[in-house]
Amino acid sequence: MRNLCVAVFALLLASSAAAQAPAPETESKDIREGLERCLVMPESAARADYKPIEAACAASVPLEERCVPCGCALAKSLVTTLRSEGYVFDVQDLSQDEVSTAVSLCADTLLTAITDAGVDLNPILELAGCRESGTLPECLADL
Repeated sequence: MRNLCVAVFALLLASSAAAQAPAPETESKDIREGLERCLVMPESAARADYKPIEAACAASVPLEERCVPCGCALAKSLVTTLRSEGYVFDVQDLSQDEVSTAVSLCADTLLTAITDAGVDLNPILELAGCRESGTLPECLADL
């Protein structure tokens, strides 16, 4: 599961797929609170747009070709959801361990929302088989 968390959320903290506007910067919150508890509210997770994840994580795409695009779509959705809740952060300031911890704490909330949106989890869970490059994917640099 740890490998899934790192693979999914290091990438999952990386593309901006959900169609939500960022929250106003009037009240920014510390993203590192996510190392103690899940920061994603179920209501926000339920409102996210998971269609880009469904497309990028299609089971018909071979795993090797799905690893980065699927992870990036997941990351974009998560980042957009967190920003809609007032969290302001630079993805590149987070370590893979911090990302992994944050993902683990939110796994139930996120997987429930993704499943409720009708997205097949099996291709996402297969991301655990992706090789880690040790560097953040390029898609994370733009978040």
